Amino acid sequence: MASVIRGDDNFDSAIGGSTTAGAVGTYAWMFSTTASTSGITSNSTYSGSGLRYNGYTTSNIYDGNLYSYGNTAPSAPSGTWRAMGHAQDNRYNHYNATLFVRIS
Repeated sequence: MASVIRGDDNFDSAIGGSTTAGAVGTYAWMFSTTASTSGITSNSTYSGSGLRYNGYTTSNIYDGNLYSYGNTAPSAPSGTWRAMGHAQDNRYNHYNATLFVRIS
């Protein structure tokens, strides 16, 4: 039996999610601009004004956690972002980083 695709279920269409950095629905690895021991909590929302795009220049993995020590970036992203991971080091004030998705 042949499959029938109707309406918006056309999988051959060119419609898809944006790949423009910072667009709603996109993901980015970012850090909080506030150094703290409270960290970033998964599934919580954060204003873009308190986040910066992040990458790694140095990292240490010695206790099951990955630490990023960057604390500067060109500009803040717009919108509201949801943390998709958890990052916390309750021993020291760090600029915690994890994966975020823009929700608005």
